Amino acid sequence: MQYTFRLLILALSVAASPALAAPTAPELTDDEEALLQAGELVVRMGIDDIPYKTMGVVEIDAPPAKVWEEILDFQARVDEIKSCKGYEIYGDKTAGSVRTISAFWEIKVVGTEIVYNLHYNYEAAGSYLWYTLDTDKESDLVVCDGSYQVIPSPINDGGSRFYYTIHTESARSLPESVKSWLAARSLKDFLGKIRGRSQD
Repeated sequence: MQYTFRLLILALSVAASPALAAPTAPELTDDEEALLQAGELVVRMGIDDIPYKTMGVVEIDAPPAKVWEEILDFQARVDEIKSCKGYEIYGDKTAGSVRTISAFWEIKVVGTEIVYNLHYNYEAAGSYLWYTLDTDKESDLVVCDGSYQVIPSPINDGGSRFYYTIHTESARSLPESVKSWLAARSLKDFLGKIRGRSQD
């Protein structure tokens, strides 16, 4: 069974991984560009025909450095998430150009408790972060990977465009309501909060 999103946005962790060049940002459709022009979020679900692989995009009226400051402020993110019941950073190191932080998370969504451990790998020069499941520790997930990418906005001088992707698969069956919440509502919530804090 698969489910997605909030699991990923919560923890920042970096395993000792080589630097990874940031990919070319995904091309958006004219309709998606119009949504961003209007201040709306863009959400794509079912990427690569995977039901709960999701991408969200948002325009932010703040420079990339400020957006990254808010993305990497995990305590602020924890404070915003009522579903978070447990959180602990158990690793934080830098190898070459990649910062590595590892974190344990416990959340409760629609009465369902989920435990997982993540590695997030941040490459500042590329304005890119990719994350993976820590397979050396027990989790309720068998897959948890994705990325954050922040580029200068192509439509708002001095602003940013933030791309966020996630693919998660559960090691156990989850109610459809939980998977839907993780895949869509939590994604929009996270993008909105990062935009709000970045623009304050």
